[in-house]
Amino acid sequence: NTYIHYRFRRGFMKTFNFIMLIISFTAQTVFADSDWIGRSHAGAFSGISIVNNNIWAVGFDGTIVFSPDGGINWETQESGVNEDLTDVYFVNENTGWAVGGHATILFTSNGGLEWVTQDSPLDDFYEISGIHFTATETGYAVAPNYNTMASAIIKTTDSGQNWEITASPDAWLEDIFFVDETDGWAVGVDYMNGQNVIFKTSDAGSTWEPQ
Repeated sequence: NTYIHYRFRRGFMKTFNFIMLIISFTAQTVFADSDWIGRSHAGAFSGISIVNNNIWAVGFDGTIVFSPDGGINWETQESGVNEDLTDVYFVNENTGWAVGGHATILFTSNGGLEWVTQDSPLDDFYEISGIHFTATETGYAVAPNYNTMASAIIKTTDSGQNWEITASPDAWLEDIFFVDETDGWAVGVDYMNGQNVIFKTSDAGSTWEPQ
């Protein structure tokens, strides 16, 4: 399991290499008239959320950084946790969630000035790797389990005050995305069979079917 975790982490960070070039502490960059402007910092990131000119990025050891001006200036926000954070999602300039290792779910209602922990229905062997909200109240997340190599798909309908498990696919899920209130996809890999996997829902997460 340790080896698989290491292999997954390497692959996950490689997938986000382009994002890291944009916002990571080691190579923070912004667009400027089709030119790239590099800014030097230190660290590594795995998730990003953008609302207008506001940008949040999350990474290892509970790191959360924020830019209010499209990436020109950055500041650290206190997450209050030491877990690796893998993804972040804001529905507006104030309301957002960050997720990560040991089934961590963080919530803010003031743009990240304060982050509070929300209860998760999962145990510490789960890492929540992707999160997406279709409305302020309704959100979804995927979480692989290091012991079983299966995953849980969880859902909230009250802005994260309560989360429930809606599916447990026998695959390592890495991300989730919805195009509207009912249609969404979760993607990952079946390590046992060496195959990529895609699951789709057309009923707001009540059922998930492989594609």
